[in-house]
Amino acid sequence: MIDINRVQKKHAPTTSSFTNAQLPKSSFQRTMAQSMQVGSQQTIVHLIKELTKDGERLAKRRSSADLLAFKRGVQACLQQFVSDGLNVKQASSTASGRLKQYQLVELIEAELAQLAEDVFNQRKTELDLLDRIGELKGLIIQIYI
Repeated sequence: MIDINRVQKKHAPTTSSFTNAQLPKSSFQRTMAQSMQVGSQQTIVHLIKELTKDGERLAKRRSSADLLAFKRGVQACLQQFVSDGLNVKQASSTASGRLKQYQLVELIEAELAQLAEDVFNQRKTELDLLDRIGELKGLIIQIYI
């Protein structure tokens, strides 16, 4: 389970999370900030691709090792978002934006728990598992956007 308080403390924007409007004025600082953003985006894209591979493997094999690998991939994505200080899509105000972030994290945790049950439920098909895995990836991407 992800420690929500730790997520809250680490979610404060860092100097590496500039938007185009917030880029520093000097060209060196601007170049550094842009390269940090590109590196962060590449890391996130790589993590999501790995998560996709782990999810497909989990749906086919249904093993506890694959389930653990998928859960670790989800945690790695969330940790990357937190460490980069990426902003969460906010609703109408800062307070509701924070609430939405916590709701998404809780929803991801609930979906992971349901996925664990579905993996070992023999009545669930591979398509059912892929559907749940797709929902999880969608929630993770929703945090990123």
